Amino acid sequence: MTIVVFLLIILTTVVGFVCLSATKVAGLVVHPPLATRDSDLKKMKEAGFDPEAFLKSLPAGESFECTSFDGTVLRGTVYRTGEKGVCVFCHGWNGNSFEMTKYGPYYRNMGFSLVFYDHRYSGENAGRGVLCTMGQNESRDLVCICNHVKTVFPPGTKLVLHGESMGASCVLMAAPYIENLCFCVSDCAYSSMRREIIHLIKARKVPVYPIINLTSLILKLRYKVDMNSVEPVRSVSGIECPVLFIHGEGDSFVPSTMAGELYEAKKTGVRELEMFDNPYHAVTVLRFPAEYGKKLETFAKNYCFDR
Repeated sequence: MTIVVFLLIILTTVVGFVCLSATKVAGLVVHPPLATRDSDLKKMKEAGFDPEAFLKSLPAGESFECTSFDGTVLRGTVYRTGEKGVCVFCHGWNGNSFEMTKYGPYYRNMGFSLVFYDHRYSGENAGRGVLCTMGQNESRDLVCICNHVKTVFPPGTKLVLHGESMGASCVLMAAPYIENLCFCVSDCAYSSMRREIIHLIKARKVPVYPIINLTSLILKLRYKVDMNSVEPVRSVSGIECPVLFIHGEGDSFVPSTMAGELYEAKKTGVRELEMFDNPYHAVTVLRFPAEYGKKLETFAKNYCFDR
């Protein structure tokens, strides 16, 4: 009898731990702790880039709103800084459009206009009753943003997408549904939502199974997020325009091996993979600004300006 009670206690403890862990993971997916403007400003200034000074150097921004497929209103800003094309920037999981300004100077200097916008859960769109879905809905939002952008620029304007982390995964998932793309840049994208979450669970030294299975169930039933539908590695095969994949070697948040998987999965059209000696996530452009800029400029000249 004592053994039975003991085993029941252990079983109850294990089940409770699994349920609590899965609930916490699912909650973090849809309610990530958002970075603040001040924290982004500090990070970028410490790296030698002043985003506020950059924004002040631009012509007056044109604020816009567009309504996505499910009625969610998205907000962003257009800066008309060039006539060679327009670049739409797509930020990461717990980020915002402000942090994407670090890529802005390169595209402005190449003659592109700039579009910064916040995902449905972030920045100006935060606190409006919507959830982060790690690309499931955000990729469809990006299609909406691009359709809006095309209405405020002359027909035939060259369109470029530049995404970081989750934003890069969104770019890869949305690109097959956006016409007349000049090229895309995918910086530290994950190739699979499920495998990215497995990676993060492993990093916390807890058992992956059955936590990942219950997490998937909670996401689907409670939050309407289908983990298995977020598979950028499947989407890249449908991208016809050139894609530049960038990643930092040793990235502990999104494994750098995922960049290789995405690169290999793109079977149609031009693809390039650039790995940097950077173990940190989503800061390659700040750690290697000259090298990063040179790569972007070369890629754009090869596959956009001469087309």
